[in-house]
Amino acid sequence: MDALLAKLLSSIRSGTKVCVAYSGGLDSSCLLHAVCDLQESAGIELRAIHVNHGMQSHSDVWQAHCEATCKRLEVPLTSVSVHLSDDASEEQARDARYDVFESVLQDGETLLFAHHQDDQLETMLLRLMRGAGPAGLAGMPVARPLGRGQLCRPWLDVQRTELQDYAERHHLDWIEDDSNSSNKYDRNFLRLDVLQQLEKRWPEYRQSWRKSQVLLEESAELLSELAALDLASAASEEAGAIEVPGLLALSNARRRNLLRHWFEQLGVRAPGWQQLNQLAGELLAARAENNPVIDLGDVKVQRFQNRLYALKANALADDFAMQRLDWAPQTQATLSLPGNGHLQARQVAGSGLALACADALQVRYREGGEALELSGRPNKPLKKLLQESAVPPWCRERLPLVYRGDELVCVPGIGVAASYLAAREEQGLEIDWQQPTMVLAARE
Repeated sequence: MDALLAKLLSSIRSGTKVCVAYSGGLDSSCLLHAVCDLQESAGIELRAIHVNHGMQSHSDVWQAHCEATCKRLEVPLTSVSVHLSDDASEEQARDARYDVFESVLQDGETLLFAHHQDDQLETMLLRLMRGAGPAGLAGMPVARPLGRGQLCRPWLDVQRTELQDYAERHHLDWIEDDSNSSNKYDRNFLRLDVLQQLEKRWPEYRQSWRKSQVLLEESAELLSELAALDLASAASEEAGAIEVPGLLALSNARRRNLLRHWFEQLGVRAPGWQQLNQLAGELLAARAENNPVIDLGDVKVQRFQNRLYALKANALADDFAMQRLDWAPQTQATLSLPGNGHLQARQVAGSGLALACADALQVRYREGGEALELSGRPNKPLKKLLQESAVPPWCRERLPLVYRGDELVCVPGIGVAASYLAAREEQGLEIDWQQPTMVLAARE
């Protein structure tokens, strides 16, 4: 059996649903042909996907080539067009491709990529230029989960020359991308100008670098295991939170390692080097009563009551003040709050908002200066009540306030104004705020 087929077969279980990422270039053309050869003997259910970036003048011609090839091979093809700006970067194009792949992958399906050893080494150099750590420098993983299935790169230890030989032996027809000869793209610059010079000086450099990548993979795995132990030790009983004292007990290096692992568990992109140092240093050193927060773009990390929380990017939104919603809870027990969960009213005896006062309510949000007099307590500013009740900072601007006319009569989770509280013999309404998910927790 051909060596490439043997490597491919060892990566695919019999009966697997397989989707080939097919660009029409040399590498993916070899992969599609090889999987077709194995399809019947391995019991593979095969299809292909082509992503048309629309960034090249020949993009539609390339798509037509892929469609014609798949028709000839009797392989179902899904072609998806994405719209990128003319000045889109290589990384943006890559992200767009992977978004498509993730969205179309079926349950249990394996998406095959034709990435090879040269791609892997180029990736390592690109990441080195960005200051990546062991996990990044280890390169692309052979397999990892993706969407409802997984991706697999069976040829990461195969040199591109082997694919060239395979294509010529089997008389394959593929697309030559004109842009591959231009070194204005970083990856092309490495391939055309850097790696060729390295090979002249050190012909066996690929084998040496591969050994280094294996060592980096092992280092990354050990760091991940250590981070998991540290995170388990520092994790709060509250889902998604980390205890600050647990972080402060660690060295700076272990603290950063834990935080990287935490973000991975939350399913969000890890922060860059400077942001990570901000988290591990400035945020933990800041005065706790200030509830400091760092905006990382994808998420916001806030310190509150000696814990760290990762919040959704819109958790601290402050655009609710203008919203006003009329509410008659006796006829509409549930009130949907745009972008902010919902209020739920239920009738109870002897507590809550007096039913007789619940005929025409209005829901508003904080504008500043609100006050509330709870039963048996002096009139206090709402700001003070929220602090005393340990309402998280990210909930304070979102907290729905219930008014009757111009009087604040109920703050869910805090209480009802004394003059509107149902007497022991009266019927009342308990009003609860079912807030949207704002704190991120580890993926199951």
